[in-house]
Amino acid sequence: MRFAKGLETWVKNRLPTPLRDRFNNNKYRYIIRKEKPLDLIIHVGAHFAEDRFFYEELGAKKVLWIEADPSTYEILKTTLANHSQDKTIHQSECALVSSDNNKTYEFQLFNGDGSSSSVYKASKIHKERFKKVKETGDVIKLKSKTLQSIMKKHSINLANVNKSMLVVDVQGHELAVLKGVDGLIQDFSIDNDLQVVTASIIYQFKQAASSV
Repeated sequence: MRFAKGLETWVKNRLPTPLRDRFNNNKYRYIIRKEKPLDLIIHVGAHFAEDRFFYEELGAKKVLWIEADPSTYEILKTTLANHSQDKTIHQSECALVSSDNNKTYEFQLFNGDGSSSSVYKASKIHKERFKKVKETGDVIKLKSKTLQSIMKKHSINLANVNKSMLVVDVQGHELAVLKGVDGLIQDFSIDNDLQVVTASIIYQFKQAASSV
């Protein structure tokens, strides 16, 4: 079985990238590749900027990475400082993105590399599905910022951008992030060439099911 699995991996790695993504069930990457080249990517919930090479493959001229956890952000900042800026300009911001500015949140820290930390505690479903991922019991208080205010700080005006993408991976807080876009939400539409991608895990949270 181990030999068969190794052979399968060897074959997949030699397939053209679109086919490889399909085999790996990475529909997100498969779909987004059809949209390249992209001028701007804003990634909320950046972690360690693991997707930086993929974004450069998409032809992104600029990527803004936003990470809430201060400890994770320090690693992110170092990672980007040591990464080439020749193909793409990589900028970063340490902020908990939400629907309002200056609202205090209790940020729950999880074990591992911090990728599961969230403003919400893990739900029963989350605990059953990811048994090794647990809250450490440590909580830090963070002030929120809206995505609109962060974009303004980094002089990002979507009217001057041909094609852009917003990636939101904030462990259940996606709706609040999108609400913080305020009047710019109409610019974050497929018609205006901006794709919105969310990748959330189930956490304990109470959010209205109303549309953004």
